[in-house]
Amino acid sequence: MDRADLFKLFSKCNSDKAMIRKRLEEYFSTPEGKEVLSDAPPHLFYDSDGVGKETTVELVIDGLLKELRADG
Repeated sequence: MDRADLFKLFSKCNSDKAMIRKRLEEYFSTPEGKEVLSDAPPHLFYDSDGVGKETTVELVIDGLLKELRADG
C-alpha cells in the first residue's frame, strides 16, 4: 500500500476512524502487509523521552491515522 492507496482508503471509508483502523488491521494481516512490517526499521517510533519502541501494527496504524488527521 502506497500513500495514494492510503488516501483512497481514507476517502472510501468517509473518514470513519474505526473503519479505517479495521481496514488497516486487515491489510497488515495479509502477506503483503506483514512483509511491509517486517521490512520497517525495528525502532521506527520513539516516545517523548527519545526511547525507541518496537514497530507494532498498533503503532503503525496510530501513526497512519495521525498522518491522515483521523486521530480524533
